[in-house]
Amino acid sequence: VELQPAAGAVQISFSTDSFAVPFGSTSTLQKFKATGTASRSELNVTEFTGGIYDGIVSGNAKLAWGATWTLKGEMSAKQIRMFRLTPELIDNGSLEGKAKFAMQAQDAGALFTSAPRMEGNFAIIDGTVVGVNLGLLFRNPQSRGSSKFAELAGNFIHENGKTQIRKVNLSAGLLSANGNGDVDANGKLSGNFVVDLKFPDRQHRSNLVVSGTLKEPLFNQ
Repeated sequence: VELQPAAGAVQISFSTDSFAVPFGSTSTLQKFKATGTASRSELNVTEFTGGIYDGIVSGNAKLAWGATWTLKGEMSAKQIRMFRLTPELIDNGSLEGKAKFAMQAQDAGALFTSAPRMEGNFAIIDGTVVGVNLGLLFRNPQSRGSSKFAELAGNFIHENGKTQIRKVNLSAGLLSANGNGDVDANGKLSGNFVVDLKFPDRQHRSNLVVSGTLKEPLFNQ
């Protein structure tokens, strides 16, 4: 840690091999670095970067305290390995995305657990959906297996423990899928998607209903 005096504040430069994120978070960042300023009422992190799930997260954050504690900022993620994050649902693939976050609590230790809000977008490149073969879905509604894709992208809002995933678009050559999904606070899945298989002279379309949990996803027509 390096500290330098500034007008009404202190400039901070901080680095560590391993950083357990405080305030109720369960995440640990590797090779963490941060710079910013601190005053009597807030800590303004102008830039941070760290490693997680074989990828990198970076961004900025502002922590303020008084009658309540607040934490808000922006972050981006690159090269996050999906098999480290959700191996039962999406294997392989590299995640990138951007998001804004905001948290508020009476106690600092509850910032990450007292209804934090995050909103942003994501894209997963060269991944595999586990549990369904989308290419065989048109001939066998109960088709199981896996489905490789070139990209799976969408928007998300995480609030009150629930994650809403909207405008999801999966592309895999002649095959594509579009729809929306939700994950509740207990990891329960729900979603509806339209799967298209387009040839030059014809097109097939099928519905796909997602249920189950993140640990045991289920796919049906």
